[in-house]
Amino acid sequence: MLQRERVVVVILILTNISLLFGCGQAMLTSKLNALNKKFEKRLQIDDISLPPIKIGELYNAQIRAINGTPPYKWKIIQGELPKGLKLEEATGKISGIPQGKANNPIVIMLSDNSGNPNNYVIQSFILTMDREVSNEKTKN
Repeated sequence: MLQRERVVVVILILTNISLLFGCGQAMLTSKLNALNKKFEKRLQIDDISLPPIKIGELYNAQIRAINGTPPYKWKIIQGELPKGLKLEEATGKISGIPQGKANNPIVIMLSDNSGNPNNYVIQSFILTMDREVSNEKTKN
């Protein structure tokens, strides 16, 4: 079940409990506000599109963490970057000079320093090739 779906389920449960036991609107609002704050502060990966890769040209892309407790740890858990590129574990930066085509998708895991081993997030990224440059490299 997705995180947002869990929040919706919890909201429905709290609403039913408040109706069943006659809890006041203020109490329900307080509980919902607390849940919302917790949801907003969860560890996330910024939802970005990675720039296209140009074979043989310097590549830099930054994936950013949202919330959580630094320092962060970034790791590719599925797929791999093209030869010549690397993901910096401490910063989320992908850099280097790509020597080959992208193997899509790559799945990246982000964890933080909260002390909770279950505090991580996983996101898939698609690496695209710059068609113009890639076609020129293939023609030669």
